[in-house]
Amino acid sequence: VACGVGYGSAHLAACAQRVLGVDCACEAIEYARCHYSAAQNVEFILGDGAQLPCCDARFDLVCSFETVEHVERPLRLLSEIKRVLKDSGTCVISTPYTKTTTNSPANPHHRTEWCPDDFLQMIRSYFPVAELYSQVRREPPLVRALKRLDMFKLRRRLAPGGFIAAASADVGYRVTAALDLADLTILPGVDPRASELVAVCST
Repeated sequence: VACGVGYGSAHLAACAQRVLGVDCACEAIEYARCHYSAAQNVEFILGDGAQLPCCDARFDLVCSFETVEHVERPLRLLSEIKRVLKDSGTCVISTPYTKTTTNSPANPHHRTEWCPDDFLQMIRSYFPVAELYSQVRREPPLVRALKRLDMFKLRRRLAPGGFIAAASADVGYRVTAALDLADLTILPGVDPRASELVAVCST
């Protein structure tokens, strides 16, 4: 749900019998179809997470990464995910980690960001069995130390590229666009170093 340009769906298709990617952006679906439809077991369709174009109890697994914080009605999204999931199915849903729930996040594209307790409580309103995990970026000790010293978050305000990009590379920091699976780890529970929370749920 909210497959974007399709690379995540293609990754899942390497181990799933069949994958359906859904997104509400026409441009994203067109790109996904052009670049990630080579495999016979992946398909991309246009659709809204608040009204998924799928029949009830169809899927064994539903993934929705970095989506729920963008939508106007997050409970509606969870309701739709539950509707299309089989009784024995699993939902994996992630959202940015924040210490305090807010309806006015710094990211202008986010409507709500949840602290771990509030996120888990919301998830459990539809999925009684839910466990939280932390997605943590693996970083050299020097990078972590520099982040702690950057009290004014200057690295976020300065445009990427040029001196900043070169300096980041010199200390072993990789920009988000360059990350791969080796740069991330998933840990059980809530880790204060987490960039995202990941809920693994079932009914």
